[in-house]
Amino acid sequence: MLEPNTVLQNRYRIVSLIAQGGMGAVYQAVDQRLGNTIALKETFFNDEMLLKAFEREARLLAGLRHSSLPVVSDHFSEREGQFLVMEYIPGDDLGAILKKRKDRVPPKGEPKPFDPDEVIAWAEQLLDALDYLHAQSVPVIHRDIKPQNLKPTGRGRIVLLDFGLAKGSVGLSQMSGNKSIQAYTPNYAPLEQVQGAGTDARSDLYSLAATLFHLITGVLPPDALSRCLALTRGQPDTLQCANEVSAQAPNGFSAVLYRAMAVKREDRYQNASEMLRALRDANRVAQAIAAKAPEIRGDSPTVVARRAPSLEDCHFTIVKIDDEGQVAHRLEGKAKLFREDLGKDVALEMVSIPAGDFLMGSPEDEEGRSQAEGPQHEVTMPTFFMSRHVVTQAQWRRVARLPEVNRDFDSSPSFFSGNDLPVEQISWEEAVEFCERLSEATGRKYRLPSEAEWEYACRAFTSTPFHLGPTITTEVANYQGKHPYGKAARGASLESTSAVGNYNAANTFGLFDMHGNVWEWCLDTWHESYDGAPTDGSAWQTGGDEGKRILRGGAWGFSASGCRSANRYKFAATGKNYLTGFRVVALDTAIK
Repeated sequence: MLEPNTVLQNRYRIVSLIAQGGMGAVYQAVDQRLGNTIALKETFFNDEMLLKAFEREARLLAGLRHSSLPVVSDHFSEREGQFLVMEYIPGDDLGAILKKRKDRVPPKGEPKPFDPDEVIAWAEQLLDALDYLHAQSVPVIHRDIKPQNLKPTGRGRIVLLDFGLAKGSVGLSQMSGNKSIQAYTPNYAPLEQVQGAGTDARSDLYSLAATLFHLITGVLPPDALSRCLALTRGQPDTLQCANEVSAQAPNGFSAVLYRAMAVKREDRYQNASEMLRALRDANRVAQAIAAKAPEIRGDSPTVVARRAPSLEDCHFTIVKIDDEGQVAHRLEGKAKLFREDLGKDVALEMVSIPAGDFLMGSPEDEEGRSQAEGPQHEVTMPTFFMSRHVVTQAQWRRVARLPEVNRDFDSSPSFFSGNDLPVEQISWEEAVEFCERLSEATGRKYRLPSEAEWEYACRAFTSTPFHLGPTITTEVANYQGKHPYGKAARGASLESTSAVGNYNAANTFGLFDMHGNVWEWCLDTWHESYDGAPTDGSAWQTGGDEGKRILRGGAWGFSASGCRSANRYKFAATGKNYLTGFRVVALDTAIK
């Protein structure tokens, strides 16, 4: 370690040590020639490969100019060490600020989160910086983004530093042969870095998202390896959406972070520019909702008729596909439905689901199966009605105008905007409130489907992984086409919700979009398996995790495997994201 007042190159005088580790140190120093304060980074290693990497880092950094990156002005060797001279950013880094905040809360408490507007502003700056770094002729991958490497300047600027060297990593260095030569910080590192599988631009996006998650919630995110192990064992992902952890985290921003922290790098945003666009879109939607909220609340209430509706025939196209995803059959189907008139030419179409028996869950040899999908068990189902489509934004807005039963909710919560698009970014509790308002207004009992009702209605007397057959394609469902199922080919992805019924591929019961588009809430509490599950089609609401509810059907942002008829997913009842919607069931034997 260099002592204070040590002078290097007859120019740089050491003032104090900033950070030190096994492989290097960072000092505050004074450039005696210019009279300004600088940061001086020293390496301790003498390994030839690491020294060359450090020299590459120096050359790369010296040529970079971005408001969120420190300026590197010199590189030299002295006293058997290598040194970088860079801009000095005074003050604490965000890691130190988080620690101070935690020291002020009760034992085992979490530090107070940063203000959302502040975090979102930092996110935009840092994504722009990463876009700049990754676009260099030799892409620059940081590989150690974390609160300790971020410093706010006090003027709204955030600077991405690399003090990781002082803690045993080479830090900001070029990607060479897909091999990283530095350590990592577990809770912010992506799985591929932990497993030594090579890093790329998407690895930085994971680390940035994990860092932003920590800043906006005050809670450290789970590490990627433990998340991977849970998923491998058939257990749910231990990562929650930021807005589940902290109510102050905006829904759209939370959804962006959640995708960027996907365990598999191919499920993340592919580059910083794409993530930045998603973040800005989320901000615009949030601002638009806030701006029009007073106008919406001032609208006149919906009037829903309490008369008993009559059943009518509906016709639809049933699609069946083969092992390779080719359409094998298109059949004409017919079912009975009634229309719940919500006014203003908006109606819920409720399809009659016939009684029957089915085998719930997946066989042990089904591709993508988790332990939560078993054991398979026979369930006897009574007749009920289910909405032909997931609830749309137009339908949600009409019911939002009905008198409140237990809680208020936003009449325009969705990230994607369109009357015929599914309503999303709604919690299980808000979906229940929707059903309760509709029940009060119509005199008919509406509720979320039980998990058994949902799977029975989805399968429609099929036993294949999908009601369409052994696989699906992006020609018949909205999901991440780059992650196909079985023998199906990769397909294009919309990267957004789609209008309900857009694919014109109903099941035998006449229900649309049971695979993909948005996850759908069910009434049941989460249980890790079907041991002890009801066999009469009712919701399983005793025992289990009462804070978690069931999601079914997959979504536009998930793989084909996640859209299987038997796939189950748990989510906090208060959680919201732009992947989750719902459909409803009605229980009224008076409808003829």
